[in-house]
Amino acid sequence: ALARRVEVQQRFVELVAGIVGASDERERFACEAIVAAVSGLVTQRICAGRGAELEELRAPLGELAGTLLAASALTDA
Repeated sequence: ALARRVEVQQRFVELVAGIVGASDERERFACEAIVAAVSGLVTQRICAGRGAELEELRAPLGELAGTLLAASALTDA
């Protein structure tokens, strides 16, 4: 199960990196950090039976993504 999760997350990292135009290791790391944050927080909510709270993650995760990508010079956030 863990190997499958890693595989899926890596594909998601590739997708995010492609969307934002990540071109170096620092930028790709920002994308990987975003995917890890999303995955971890969603998994925690689901495992705790708090799936109804997932929508509440949208705004803070969007802000986090903007901050990380801006720090990596991928957006103007």
